[in-house]
Amino acid sequence: MSLFPDHCVESCDDRPKIVCEENKRTYIANNTQRKVVCKVQVDGKLICEGARCDWAVAVVSEEGTGKALEELFLVELKGSDINHAFEQIVGTIDVLHTNYSVTKWFARVVCAKVSTPRLNSIHYKKLKGRLQLLNKSTGKTQRQLIIVKSNQLQEVL
Repeated sequence: MSLFPDHCVESCDDRPKIVCEENKRTYIANNTQRKVVCKVQVDGKLICEGARCDWAVAVVSEEGTGKALEELFLVELKGSDINHAFEQIVGTIDVLHTNYSVTKWFARVVCAKVSTPRLNSIHYKKLKGRLQLLNKSTGKTQRQLIIVKSNQLQEVL
């Protein structure tokens, strides 16, 4: 299954745990339903220019034909500049939304320390608006569109 270029894909299978880490920041996706999930290095591999996040964790759709993704988690592992992380995820969305059919989009930021995300910052509002627009046609989701945590973020896919 080759949804993404081979040189970008670190794994694409039904492993129970997908881990993205860099500089003591860790994102863990627990794949309890054993879906096919691709871990894709975005920064410098899938996207080489412009603002881009570090990783994409893509839940592959079981239904239909073609190269569809059920959920796409865009992951940025950051020092402390949360607004820049939001910009990087928006930059990634700008490139990927025209190339991939994704049912639900999500943003995940893991940083050194978190002050409450600036929910009124223009960067946060832009990212939230973009995610709401992309997810609009699929209806409400039980999952938070944007999660920001310090050092480690763990969730069930």
